Amino acid sequence: RRVHGEFFFGRDEMTVQALAIGIKGFIGSQYNFAGDLYNLIHKRWPHDDHLAVQSQAEKLLLLEGTLPTGVNNVKVIMNLAGHAMGPARLPYVDADADSVARFAARLAKWCKETQEKLQLQTVLDVCVGLRTTSVDNIFL
Repeated sequence: RRVHGEFFFGRDEMTVQALAIGIKGFIGSQYNFAGDLYNLIHKRWPHDDHLAVQSQAEKLLLLEGTLPTGVNNVKVIMNLAGHAMGPARLPYVDADADSVARFAARLAKWCKETQEKLQLQTVLDVCVGLRTTSVDNIFL
């Protein structure tokens, strides 16, 4: 019996594997701030260096885990990317300024590395806001 319909895949870190089995629809938290990075994986699949792009996406996912426990990492990244998300709602707590500054420095390093490794002509959306925050000299 043949199943009709479309299935959505929800594991950001396994985008390439999902493409390999024919998945076309994706959902996930990183698409909120790194959609252009994931679009690049789709664009380069399967003929180009899609694995290099996937590797950088995985590094971004690992970077998210460096924020303190209880902090909504997506909200912190969205704020750094220039999208005001407001304060945390329970059960999450706001990150303190020192944690945000340290994370912003790590994110800026990732942005610079990704820009160079993937030879991107434009700045990724997640990195744009770093130019206008208090950490603007880290990325530029």
